[in-house]
This record gives sequence, structure tokens and C-alpha cells, in this order.
Amino acid sequence: MWAILYLRDCTMTAQELQDTLGLSKGAVSMLVRELEGWGVLRRLRVDGDDSWHYRAETNLMQMIGRVLSEREIAMVASVREDLEQALQDAKRDGADGATLDRIRRMRSLAAISERALRAFLATARFDVGSALAVLTQRDKGNPPADH
Repeated sequence: MWAILYLRDCTMTAQELQDTLGLSKGAVSMLVRELEGWGVLRRLRVDGDDSWHYRAETNLMQMIGRVLSEREIAMVASVREDLEQALQDAKRDGADGATLDRIRRMRSLAAISERALRAFLATARFDVGSALAVLTQRDKGNPPADH
């Protein structure tokens, strides 16, 4: 839906989207709500027409930033929190050092990913060096510092 609106560079009504994409009225309604929630679709009125018209967001960095901030950062933060709890549980249950090290590395990777996503949103740049360093550490190597 977004791609049709973006590529055509025009507004379309829900009925036009339904006809163009071969979707049901309910499917168009659900997609419109979801895309509006992500901030990648705008609803507006056109003079002389009572129907809502929809236009694609054309600022790609702004659009990607919204989607990343609303979906991806929340997911990565949730994984990081789950890994923190897993580390505490593993320590409590007496897990061996190698297992604790792997959980710490996974947690560090989640934290780095979260920071990288936030940095990308702030600067539109991403340095993968620290993430690659975590991935290339050997199990017997130095464990990553706790964050």
C-alpha cells in the first residue's frame, strides 16, 4: 500500500486502494491504521471530496526512523531485558562459566544493537565494528564487560 502511494506520488482513497490492490475493505482499513501508526501514511481531505485520502510519507529517513523507534528498538530492548533476567537466573542456578559467558555475550550484543539503532536514528549512520567484535570473540576469550 505504501509503495503504491509512494511510487504514484498522489493521494488515493480507501476505495481506490482496495480496487488497485485487490484487498477487502477490512484489509485496507487494518493496513491504513497500521501504516498511520508507523507514521508512513498520512490521512488528509481533498477539496470537494468527503472521503479520506491517503498519501505516503516521502521522507525516507524520517519514515525508517519512526518504524525503527516504534518496533525494532522496543524488540531489541525487550530481548536485552530478557537476557539480563536469564543471566541472573543462570547465576542463581549455578550455571557454569562458559554458559554465563555466552549469555553475557548475547546480552552485550543486544545492548550494542540497541545503542546502534538509537545512534542510527540520531545520526543516520551505523558503525558495525563493536557488534562484529562481540560476534567474533572466542568462548574461551575475555568475556565482554557487563553493561
